[in-house]
Amino acid sequence: RGQADAARLLSVAMIHQDRRKEADRLLKDELAIFQTSANSGSKSAEARLLLALADVNSDRRGQKKREEALRFVGQARTLSLDEADVGLQASSLAVMAKIFIKYKGDPKACNKEALRLGTQALQLYEQ
Repeated sequence: RGQADAARLLSVAMIHQDRRKEADRLLKDELAIFQTSANSGSKSAEARLLLALADVNSDRRGQKKREEALRFVGQARTLSLDEADVGLQASSLAVMAKIFIKYKGDPKACNKEALRLGTQALQLYEQ
């Protein structure tokens, strides 16, 4: 889990330096290594890497990457549900809400979905 958290924190720093493409590559490489190593048993760590990938691709990467981000965050949420990790579930919902705020589609429907997801995230954080 420590390696996944370190990669996630590095990706956050890269986002702030507008190095999203590099962060995407770093996280995908880490995820591939993680999934083929002895660490592959930790669903929580895998979910954290997927969530970081979703965050990296949620903004300033175009609609295609935003759709990819939705797939990543969906996988992260599924893993967090499997692990019963409420904090990670809430984080997944928060990232989903962020993606829908930026999503190209019916603005009213996207904003409504972002509000619904954000509200669910808040309720989980409050538990």
